[in-house]
Amino acid sequence: MKFLKLLLLISLFSCLFSPINNIEKFSGLSLKKNFISIKDTSQWIDFNGNGFRLIVLKPENQGAFQSVIDEAKRLNYKNFDARKFTNPEIAPYVKNGKGYYKFSWQEDEIQSIVIDTINSKIIYYLSIQ
Repeated sequence: MKFLKLLLLISLFSCLFSPINNIEKFSGLSLKKNFISIKDTSQWIDFNGNGFRLIVLKPENQGAFQSVIDEAKRLNYKNFDARKFTNPEIAPYVKNGKGYYKFSWQEDEIQSIVIDTINSKIIYYLSIQ
């Protein structure tokens, strides 16, 4: 019984701090339903904790993706064109893309989310320097 309680607590804890929850908190977008992670990579320096995390999401259906696009427009996300994108971690995922983005830089933490409407992807990037 104690094992089941522990398993339940771990499950609840992981749900609260799932990557999609963190992305939703930053972006203001509803992503829990209808989006799957197709890439989740991170690189951290052990001695100081600096590094980055990159998550790429694909919609399970176009209706859900269109809802996110509409929500991003309502939240005044900025337009982006991949030809002007210079971030080396994100650029390969938005090749030939266009869409919307949100960017935040607070102290040593940089977060950005890109909604690529051409390639139907959402890219989240977190960097701590």
